[in-house]
Amino acid sequence: MGVRLCRFKLCFLVAVCIGMLSLVSLCAQEYRASINGTVTDPSGAAIPGAQIKVTSEERNVSFSTISNPEGAYLVPFLQPGYYRVEAELPGFRRYVRSGIELRVNDHLRLDIQMALGEMTETVTVTDRMAVIDTSTASRGTVITNTELLNVPTSGRNPFQLAWLSPGVLKQGTWRYLRPLDFAGSSGMSINGGRPKENEVLIDGVTAVRSERSISLVPTVDATQEFKVQTNTYDAQYGRSGGGVINISLRSGTNAYHGSAFFDEQASVFNANTFELNRGGTIDPETGKARRPSAKIHTFGTQVDGPVRIPGLFDGRDKLFFMVNYEGIRQGTADPGVVTFPTADVRNGDFSSLRNSSGQPVLIYDPLTTRLDPATNTYVRDQFPNNVIPANRIDPVALKIVQAQYYPLPNGPGDGPHHANNYTYPSRWVQHFDSYIGRLDWAVNSRNNVYVRYGHNLLHEHRSTIWGTNAAEPSGNQPLVRGDTSGAVDWTSTLNPTTLFNARIGALKWHNRSGTFGAGFDPTTIGFPSSLVAQYNKPWHFPQFNLEGYQAFGASRPETLNPDYTYSVQTNLTKTVRTHTIKTGFEFRVYRWFDVAPGNTTGSFSFTRIMTGRNPAKSDTTSGDSYASFLLGYPGSGNVQKNQTFAWQNLYYVLYLQDDWRVTSRLTLNLGLRWDYEAPTTERFNRQTRGFAFGQPAPISAPPLNLTGGLLYAGTEGESRLAFAPDRNNLQPRVGMAYKVTEKMVLRGGYGLYYLGQRATGGTNGYAQSTPIVASTEFGKPGALLYNPFPARLLEPIGNALGTSTDLGLGISFNYLNRSIPYAHTFSIDFERELSWNLVLDVAYVGNRTRRLPVSAALNVYPVSELGKPDSYYAEKVANPMAGLLPNNASLNGSTIQRRYLLVPFPQYSGVTMNNIPIGSSSYNGMQSKLVKRFTRGFSILAGYTWSKTLEQISFLNNQDFNLSDPDSSRLERRLARELDTPHRFTLASTWNLPFGKGERWLPDAPGWANQIVGGWQVNGFTEVFSGYAVDHPNGPKTTEASAALPESERTIMRWFNNTIWKAQTPNTLRDFPTVFPDIRFPTRFDVNLSIFKNFPITEQAKLQYRCEMINAFNHPWFTGLATTSATSSSLGQLNLTQRNLPRTIHMQLKIIF
Repeated sequence: MGVRLCRFKLCFLVAVCIGMLSLVSLCAQEYRASINGTVTDPSGAAIPGAQIKVTSEERNVSFSTISNPEGAYLVPFLQPGYYRVEAELPGFRRYVRSGIELRVNDHLRLDIQMALGEMTETVTVTDRMAVIDTSTASRGTVITNTELLNVPTSGRNPFQLAWLSPGVLKQGTWRYLRPLDFAGSSGMSINGGRPKENEVLIDGVTAVRSERSISLVPTVDATQEFKVQTNTYDAQYGRSGGGVINISLRSGTNAYHGSAFFDEQASVFNANTFELNRGGTIDPETGKARRPSAKIHTFGTQVDGPVRIPGLFDGRDKLFFMVNYEGIRQGTADPGVVTFPTADVRNGDFSSLRNSSGQPVLIYDPLTTRLDPATNTYVRDQFPNNVIPANRIDPVALKIVQAQYYPLPNGPGDGPHHANNYTYPSRWVQHFDSYIGRLDWAVNSRNNVYVRYGHNLLHEHRSTIWGTNAAEPSGNQPLVRGDTSGAVDWTSTLNPTTLFNARIGALKWHNRSGTFGAGFDPTTIGFPSSLVAQYNKPWHFPQFNLEGYQAFGASRPETLNPDYTYSVQTNLTKTVRTHTIKTGFEFRVYRWFDVAPGNTTGSFSFTRIMTGRNPAKSDTTSGDSYASFLLGYPGSGNVQKNQTFAWQNLYYVLYLQDDWRVTSRLTLNLGLRWDYEAPTTERFNRQTRGFAFGQPAPISAPPLNLTGGLLYAGTEGESRLAFAPDRNNLQPRVGMAYKVTEKMVLRGGYGLYYLGQRATGGTNGYAQSTPIVASTEFGKPGALLYNPFPARLLEPIGNALGTSTDLGLGISFNYLNRSIPYAHTFSIDFERELSWNLVLDVAYVGNRTRRLPVSAALNVYPVSELGKPDSYYAEKVANPMAGLLPNNASLNGSTIQRRYLLVPFPQYSGVTMNNIPIGSSSYNGMQSKLVKRFTRGFSILAGYTWSKTLEQISFLNNQDFNLSDPDSSRLERRLARELDTPHRFTLASTWNLPFGKGERWLPDAPGWANQIVGGWQVNGFTEVFSGYAVDHPNGPKTTEASAALPESERTIMRWFNNTIWKAQTPNTLRDFPTVFPDIRFPTRFDVNLSIFKNFPITEQAKLQYRCEMINAFNHPWFTGLATTSATSSSLGQLNLTQRNLPRTIHMQLKIIF
């Protein structure tokens, strides 16, 4: 405690010092560029007092400063574009340099050597600028307007081009990635950092909401360019465990520019998906699988220029605008493949049921469960002839079968077990509109202002598997989501060496979903009216989960989740001798609401083991979840009654940054940042706040020593905060850039970053779940589907009962003294300018993320109680808690199974502690990049990454958690799931073919010939990376041999050896991993190509025809397994749903002026 207090005092003193330096300033996470350098005379001596003027060649807006006594100057806050630099001082000739290109977040060093002479004489410098940055240790990749507008992508989403940066990986799977696909945009990992742990700035304002998902995706035409800052050693950036994506939107110039386009994608141009080719309906005309109808129309316009009102106002050189609109109208297939029970088992006849090896699967009657004294194991009797008698079928299950809520297979499926026997095209209907505008005002030579406003709205129906009745499981019926954003920025030059910048931003996000089954009356399928009358509304079709089969019924009737982010920023920049000092303070408010009724009419899960041979252990030749469903014996289930929650947390930052030019070759970047993200509060304190460890429980049951109970925010002296505050978050940053030669720079740096947080307290007592009692006697069913909750449903009671809340039920709470996760990031790299305007960068990059949140189940058997016979755990003994736990019949009877008394907190059915700060991950990578800026009609951006990412974020066994010393707990160290891809290569290029008027070949072609041979352009985007590590089956091997197969034997139906597995013995410790160390899913190989033809209309306008091919070579990509069950007949098979787009062709017409 004393150490934490001392650390806090130190942080507080540092914060006060920084605050005094920053005065009233707040940190502006800057996206604009800067020009800096030193003014010298012919002898190399510094020249103070030189007048420096930097002018935008596109806007004719100027920014002025004066060189200081050391000759140094700085001009920041420059919008990306082309500039002219002028310098003058009596006794020296006037210096002029034009055509200087600045990109987003550039720190351009331009040293000026002035020649002796009269000011009326001018020295114009025309030699090419160096293209390497020698003033910062930070690393990143700029995605220019050339790549944005020309490189083919699957959905015109700028974030897809972020993948071109070495070290950037999109986690998981995707097909489309468009401006409306927020989840896909957010799921990036940068330098091995956790997905959704990256900061995204649009014109310097955060576009990330509290839980770190991106909420605002600008369209391609509205974006000028952006930079993926993979290693940043500048203290103004934070709340990131990976990198920063810094986006600059277009702004107007003195000339009017614009475009309008219409993009057509139709099924006639596209290839079919793998699963439809494999199991779809055959078209008799072509003899091939029928392609579902598909149309996507994307259209939009963008205009920018000066604000002019003829006869009243001329905004040239002063006031500029940009407006953009883009719309999408989609009606396509979103296909997949699932498994349904075959027709002959629908009414209970399982005589033909087989596993993948062709062996019969036998169905056993769970009511016959008994202990066999000869073997001391539990046994059951098989149903005669493997047929469930009609009088044993549950009334609810019978009505569902008779009403045909559950579809029949539409194909034979795979193998004797008929897996993957239902292929669905799934209509995907979308309506999306995006609006964004920006206004830039050069108030005078000292002050500039911009204002931005945008709005996006999506309405879609998606993920429909059959869609013909209320049992359809999709939760996107419809899905409505969108965002509204705004920002205002003011920059002021206080004096030649001091600049001030202030900025405010606001972002609203909302998400609402619905289902086919909304409003469904459960009495229709046989649930008792006395039960249904207790359900909260809105009602919906109940959810049924069947192990090994497709679920039916949605998990919830609807959700509504509005989310708000407000930020205030300013920035103070001061040039002192050879130091550029920046300082500031930032403040954000995050607010969000949870309107989630939950599964108001129940969710029921059915397992194979309920009708298996042995109730303690699965095998491949017995048990079927559909048989359990017909009998009406769920293995688990619940119904929910939830309240609505209003959450908030606050975020504060102080920082100080010094960019020190030590010599003409060496620059140091030195920074210190402190931030504090306050724990979440709920408006009415409706959240738990930890657990009363060591405190006597509110009930007494000798000889049991019952302890603990839930604690609540704002009661009994408890704080309103979900966690104990963590204010000790100092973050040093240090970087070095050394100019080895005029064409080579060496960089290196280290930075400590704290990640974001949005963890709330638990909602026990406010979000109330009534569980079914699956069994009161080992192996025998307890709950019956036709009356799953014979007692009254539990009602939300809030915190009225204090530590007595939810006795007998499962509870969860947070580790109270949680630390905010942090990441050590470091790198060293060489950047070398080569011939032909090429730049090569080679780097070593590391990331060590610590204090990641981990969850632990506490109600587990001690290791000393493991490995005993099933009868030991199932034996009924006297219940010391009899009558004390009315919420759970399994724990409340006069006798109780011994298993329930072996756990530390037997008064609860389950106890989970969340957000324990003991997880970690590590990344080591070699990253290389070859860049050629767009010159002579050609550009290239190629990257290669060789890396390894490991993670420790879960327990192999729950017993590995040490409650008394969490840091000593044993976490599984494994390849990072969906993050570790050892090899990754990307390539993007554009090439204006050198044919036609003014080009290298046929430069004098007549007009008619130029229309044919001129104006062609080809572009490409290639991405190749190693497959993700494959999930390990949930049982051990029967041999020590590797399960990896030779490539010649590996197929999608047998990706690894599926013959060497067995079920884990119940009540034993797991000694096998969760992820294979030596087996990977197939390599992703995507090549996107496009060809453009430009037709000149006038000198300032052209018509452009574009043809783009996504996945041009039609290479399917698979990730995921059909199952991880060691006893499943589908073990070893890949999930056969293609996870990338098949070959898709876009046709587009675009007018550009």
